[in-house]
This record gives sequence, C-alpha cells and structure tokens, in this order.
Amino acid sequence: METKRGNLSINSDNIFPIIKKWMYSDQDIFIRELISNGCDAITKRKKLDAVGEAKLPEGYKPKIDVLVNDKADQDQIIGHFGLGFYSAFMVADQVDIDTLSFQEGAEPVHWECDGSTEYAMGTGDRKEVGTTITLHLNEDCLEYANEYKVRETLEKYCAFMPVEIFLTKEGAAPETEIIPESDLKEDDKVIEHIHTDAKYEDKENDKGEKEKVEVSPARDEVKIEKRPVSISDIHPLWTKQPGECTDEEYKEFYRHVFLDYKEPLFWVHLNMDYPFRLKGILYFPRINTE
Repeated sequence: METKRGNLSINSDNIFPIIKKWMYSDQDIFIRELISNGCDAITKRKKLDAVGEAKLPEGYKPKIDVLVNDKADQDQIIGHFGLGFYSAFMVADQVDIDTLSFQEGAEPVHWECDGSTEYAMGTGDRKEVGTTITLHLNEDCLEYANEYKVRETLEKYCAFMPVEIFLTKEGAAPETEIIPESDLKEDDKVIEHIHTDAKYEDKENDKGEKEKVEVSPARDEVKIEKRPVSISDIHPLWTKQPGECTDEEYKEFYRHVFLDYKEPLFWVHLNMDYPFRLKGILYFPRINTE
C-alpha cells in the first residue's frame, strides 16, 4: 500500500495549540484517554463476536500493555479519532500508530502525525492483530518516560478499567520469584528448577529412644520470571452481590481506594436494577473533629 497523505478532520489550523494547552486541566489525562480508547476497542470486538459479525480466537484474553522507555531518541481503522485521542499531543511531538485489523485479509497500517493538521498513512509491518500507539515525547514532558510517574498516573485514572493493564519498563532486567513446582502455569517463564532434600533431626520418642524425624519435607520448586500484575482490577468489589462480600473485604477496599487507614463508620452497598441500573459502594468515613 502506497503512503497516503491527508488532513485531520478539524476545522481550524489553531486547534492543536488549543488541545495541547487547554483541552484538559491535567496533562496526565492523556494516559486515561488512550487507555479508554483501547478498552472501547476491545469491548466493541467482543460485541461483534456476540452478534456473529466477528469470531474471537480460542483462548482470547485481551490486555493493554504500557511500555516506558527513557532511552529512546527523543528527536526523531484509521480515520476519524475521538477528541480524547488528540490529548496525546499535549505531551508528544509526534504520534505513531501501527495497527492490524481482525478482519480477514486485512493489511497492517502505519499512521503518523507530527502535531500539525496533516498526517501520513501507509503499509505497516505489524504481524499480530492489535494496535500499538507510540508517543515521541517532547522535551517538556519527559517525566512520562519514567516508570514510577506512569504507574502513579495509571493507578490514579485506570485502577478499575474493564481490561487488564500491564506496565513494563523496556530494557529492565526481569524480576524473579520462587514458587512450588506444582503451582507452575503454562505461560510461566522458567529460569531454574530447584530441588531441596528433606531435613531430619534426631529426637526421642515416647520410649526414650532416638530416631530421625522429618522436620522439613523435600521440596521441588522453580524460579520463574515474576508474574505480571495488572494495574486495573477488572472485578472490583462493587460488582459482587452484597452477600458475597465480608466486612474485612469492604474495609480493605476502602483502605486501598481512599488511602485512609481509619475504618469507615459504615458503608452501603448499592445494587439496583430498577428504575435504573446502579452498582457501587457508598462509604461514610470516620472524621476527626478535634
């Protein structure tokens, strides 16, 4: 496919300066907007599968990966995007998109825009169905190449998205953990198998005779790359029935969300289907009046 050039569907050449400076009060909102777009795309594909207009592959498990890279060279479907997508230009001098549709016979597409009202689109090289959005951060926004800044922002805006979200720092050495061999999963990356012999000690029995007693059983363990943990909780407490939740779960959820280690006075679990559908948990905090 030859490279095509076109104009973005906006009405003024001055729209990008407005987007960059005034569209949102908080610059970090671009992360929420891009992830929301990804969640919407995944939800749409599931709906197409449900109505028979698309077929999900066996074992389909959608996720959103966020990769940060503070070593990159900073100087260096498609059609109409929602306004939220353009929030990326608040922090980026250039945005690249590489995508491959799930539709049979689709070709990969590469799209790029440098923040002007023009874009370029041509054949891409993506091999798997999905989309990668790459932001070339401007010099004033390099903080968003920092793993901890991005994690903080994801936890602020995306803690309860309906799709799992994983954060990775490109080039970082993988962390490891040791688990029982019986807990090994198919997709675990094994680094080393570890066998530990049983340990015995001499102890007296009821007859006053010494015998060897096993004090630590033999163990077969494996060292694996640490399993990634999703930043988003796709099954938050409010999606459950009240009878399925314990008091401790309510308290722990309150501490996690509100970072308040005083127990709430009480809470109300809302689960309504009429006259409208509403699910949530209303907490009443313990306020210090002194």
